[in-house]
Amino acid sequence: MPNILYLPCFSHRLNGSRLRKAAKTLTQSAEDLSGLGAVGGRFFPAKLLATAKGGRDRMFPVVVIFWAFLSQVFTRNASCRDAVRRVQALRAKAGKKLPSEDTSAYCQARANLPLALLRRIFEAIGLWMEQRHQSGYLCSGHNVKVIDGTGMSMPDIKQNRKKWPYAGGQKPGCGFPAAQMVGLFCLSIGRLARFVTSSWKCHEIPLARQLLKWINPNEVLLADRGFCGWILIALFLRNKVHVVLRLHQARKDKSGLSVWKKPQWRKNWAFGRNFQRP
Repeated sequence: MPNILYLPCFSHRLNGSRLRKAAKTLTQSAEDLSGLGAVGGRFFPAKLLATAKGGRDRMFPVVVIFWAFLSQVFTRNASCRDAVRRVQALRAKAGKKLPSEDTSAYCQARANLPLALLRRIFEAIGLWMEQRHQSGYLCSGHNVKVIDGTGMSMPDIKQNRKKWPYAGGQKPGCGFPAAQMVGLFCLSIGRLARFVTSSWKCHEIPLARQLLKWINPNEVLLADRGFCGWILIALFLRNKVHVVLRLHQARKDKSGLSVWKKPQWRKNWAFGRNFQRP
């Protein structure tokens, strides 16, 4: 989206005056909620955000909360008050009553956004991208998928602490609940196709194993050295997936063909406790 520069070394300024103008216009149009809705609404059906007809004119219907929340995410250091002011500007433009400057109503409405709705929008955007995917983006005839992991923290509340423990070495009340996420990306179009989450104590390899069914035969899996292990490689090769990984720093293989011995079976570590053979 316009306010996030994912590849800072490749500025749109390098693309010529026509594309620079288009990028500037896109950024300006997304600075208010109506413009953001017009820009982002092309990627999924509007009916997903449609509210029930005949209801009272609420200050924060689902469609407004969604775009206000999204604008808050896209704008660095944006507060809930900034989001409320954008809602005020939207309603003022439509000649409607303005909500209060108090952010409590907005925060409550944002917390009540249905998770199922966000998942449906995620799937719809993925479908929109897949339908426009061109075979010319393939690498030597293969579609390339990328797996990578990251950590994330969340508000220090009781519900989060119950599911996501503090990171190691943190005393109660002196940290934030932490989790780990492993995502599967499509390299040709850059989208996040699937992701799985777990406690920060879980290794990335069991999480990557859960993404196996989303990688098709004859595709190429690209990952860093953290995923370089015999068991994970064997699983993907058994499913006829090509694997390209950096060699783990603990291995001292030389250039050329290497033969790895099958390690001892450690089911819970390699696959997770709920592992089922694919």
